[in-house]
Parts: sequence; structure tokens; C-alpha cells
Amino acid sequence: MKEQKSMIVAVCLSILCSGVALAGGAASGDALAEKVDAAISAKDAEAISALYNWEGVPPEIAGQLKEAVQGMAQDPVLRVEVRPLPKDFPMVQELGEQKFVHNVDLEGVVVLIFTEDGTATGTMPYGTIKDGTYYFSAPVPQ
Repeated sequence: MKEQKSMIVAVCLSILCSGVALAGGAASGDALAEKVDAAISAKDAEAISALYNWEGVPPEIAGQLKEAVQGMAQDPVLRVEVRPLPKDFPMVQELGEQKFVHNVDLEGVVVLIFTEDGTATGTMPYGTIKDGTYYFSAPVPQ
């Protein structure tokens, strides 16, 4: 069970998670990065959580991702970068026999740098929903 929980967290973070998207989002990828930087600086996990599109995310996956967001809000971020979506970025993740996809139209990634050596500690894919608002992606069953 512990191994499955770890895999769920990994899926949530790598697809770097029911209902309608929470009030939040942003007008661009850069604005999304600014909001997450401010939320991390304020140690405000709820503000970070509001930047995710939660539509279609199963409760168990949402819970795991929200735990990861809680941890994200604890460490000071040195910088936040907006980068293009890597060409080899996985569009589908598998957990056991279940496949998960992104719940936004991906456009890029926001990278969180927490260490002096510039190691990318967190990579959060982002994109738009139907109304054009930018959110971080969360995994939804395919």
C-alpha cells in the first residue's frame, strides 16, 4: 500500500492535482509562476492549491497532490522559472493498469528551484482550460 501511495504522489507531481476548478488560475504562464512564487513565499498551501485545475481528479489522487502542495509551501523557493514543455514530456502516465492524462491543454512547465546549485526541485506542467485561464495540470483517468 505504501508503494502504491508513493506511486500516486509521483504521478501527481510528474503530471507535477472533484468538481469545478477552484477560483485561481492566471492569465498566462508567467502570471501563474508569479502567483505560485508569492504563495510559496507566504507559505500559503491553499493559494498554491487554487492554482491547480481539480476538474475530474479522483479524490484519492487529489488528496495525495494536496499533501505534496502542503510540503511545497514549507520550503523557501530561490526562484521560479517558466520553461517550454519538454519534447519528451509524458502525456500519459500509468499507475498499475490505470492510465492518467492531463486536465489542461499543456503549454509549458513551471520549475521551482529550492537549492543554491539550481537543481529543479519541482516541475509543474501548466496549460489552459476551455475559458483560456491558466492552471497547473492534475492527473485524471483516461
